[in-house]
Amino acid sequence: MAIIRKYLISTLLLTIIITFICCAPQQPPEPVVNDIENIPAPADNTVELVITKDFGKELIFEDRITISSGSTAMSVLQDGVEVDTKYGGGFVNAINGISSGFEGNSGQKLDWFYYMNGMSCNMGATDYTINPGDIEHWDFRDWGYYQMTPAIIGDFPQPFVNGFNGKVYPTTIIYEIPYLGEADRLLNYLQEAGVKNINAIEINQLTELVKTGNNLILISGTGNMILEELGKAQKKLGLYAYVENGDLILTEDSGNKQELGSNCAIIEATQNPWNPSGTAAGQNVLWIITGTNDEMVKNTISVLTTGFDNIRYSFAVALRGTDIVKIP
Repeated sequence: MAIIRKYLISTLLLTIIITFICCAPQQPPEPVVNDIENIPAPADNTVELVITKDFGKELIFEDRITISSGSTAMSVLQDGVEVDTKYGGGFVNAINGISSGFEGNSGQKLDWFYYMNGMSCNMGATDYTINPGDIEHWDFRDWGYYQMTPAIIGDFPQPFVNGFNGKVYPTTIIYEIPYLGEADRLLNYLQEAGVKNINAIEINQLTELVKTGNNLILISGTGNMILEELGKAQKKLGLYAYVENGDLILTEDSGNKQELGSNCAIIEATQNPWNPSGTAAGQNVLWIITGTNDEMVKNTISVLTTGFDNIRYSFAVALRGTDIVKIP
């Protein structure tokens, strides 16, 4: 009898343990961080050279340029278009006859700025060694209000594929619960585009390590407190649209501001503001996808994944109902 009792007790304890293991809430898997990849070699040794004006609104030139070992951003530019330089050859004064409007301390604040894979470059074009598959994007624009726009959306799916300066940081999509389907859709799209180290997590699972060390794509409504935090630093971050008290505010290149309205959304980017190295480090980015209602947030994912030609080359965009507006 004692043996049977011991057997029954042992069986009961084993059942309780198994039930606890199976039914206990599981911790979400921690995303891989600080795993910086070297860029995989594409099928050919070419890069895409893009030349635009007015924050990407007007396309001047686009072509694929063949590169060799040691090619720089400047050599690629000179292979594709007519270039006039100053100050020892390191400053691009004119491209195809379109010249800087600023001399010394006077003149119009119009100049050429360049981006590599959608990130503002923190080094001269003669110093940046370009990699196959990169997108080199030059834009002639006014810098009277914002001297720096750290990142742009118009070279998507860069920088998530090729990164910057030969290094690719992990990408994490952070989303609010209503947008789980949109996060999965974007995740699948980016994986098909060649992004290897990528995952998606709910916004409340965001750790400090991921927040500071990864590329981030935020998908949320305008009531998110992270957006309010970013809105307070909108000029420093080069954001032409931002959230203030739950409303979407648009800043023009002149500095004038207006409320976007009740049925709108935005897609824009900056370099990761939580990176300890700063927003000019050329390491990782923050993309912001937000809208005033669920339908508009979901529409932004459709624009990225099926209608990107409508926003190609843009610095940022706003969606007003069914209309797409390039901003600023």
